[in-house]
Amino acid sequence: MTLQSNKQQVDRKELKRPDQFTTSITKFFNELARNRNAVLIILSGIVLLSAVSMYIVSKKQGENEKASDALFLATDAVNKKLESLGKASAEATAAEVKDAKKSASDKKPATKPPVNPEQLAFKKLNVDQEFADGVQKYKAVIEKYGNTAAAFEARSALGALYLHHGEPEKAVPWLKAATETSPGPLPKAYAWSGLGYALENSGKTAEALQAFEKSLNLGEANLKGDLLLSMARCQETLNDKAKARATYDQIISQLPNTEYAKNAQLFKKHIQ
Repeated sequence: MTLQSNKQQVDRKELKRPDQFTTSITKFFNELARNRNAVLIILSGIVLLSAVSMYIVSKKQGENEKASDALFLATDAVNKKLESLGKASAEATAAEVKDAKKSASDKKPATKPPVNPEQLAFKKLNVDQEFADGVQKYKAVIEKYGNTAAAFEARSALGALYLHHGEPEKAVPWLKAATETSPGPLPKAYAWSGLGYALENSGKTAEALQAFEKSLNLGEANLKGDLLLSMARCQETLNDKAKARATYDQIISQLPNTEYAKNAQLFKKHIQ
């Protein structure tokens, strides 16, 4: 009798948890049934939020793709113009060489020395005139897709175009804008570096020094040597010889056995 009673008690204890679980599930679904409208509203909200999120992501991806396509067309226009200028320069050089040979055979001096086509990449040009199509397309990318990586690249490319072709003053605003819209530390470091060169070539040495320092502070190792040499050069121009020497010493100690260190040693010797 006692054994049977104990067995019944054990069975009831074993069944206690399943009974509670079943009861809880039943209550849960009863609550859902009583609050069906509220549940439907919540589910509808979740579905709507997911749809809106997917739409935003899709739209952003589409905008980035359009921006990249527009940037490609702008860069292509500039490259085609450079190719055209290079071809014209090569033809002019060939003609001048021919004239020089003819003048030599006739014992007459040539009118002018031949042009080296390789100098075209940094030849002084009227950028707005020579690269009118590319410039307008770069500006269109910036105006239409201002917050994209493509727009940042367009600003950087415009600045570089002006800087490389002898118009550093026009490069400054584009490179400054690039520093403010860069998508990450590395492109920001390059933007500050480019701005430093543009300011230095515009005669704004103190501002150039600050730009080089900001680029250096971003910690991009690949730029360190060039940036420190640029800083020392600006310090010399500003007649701050003590800082220039200290910067050259920094290059020698932190970048030993490099071309940067060799140049730093050479330049330091020439400081009066």
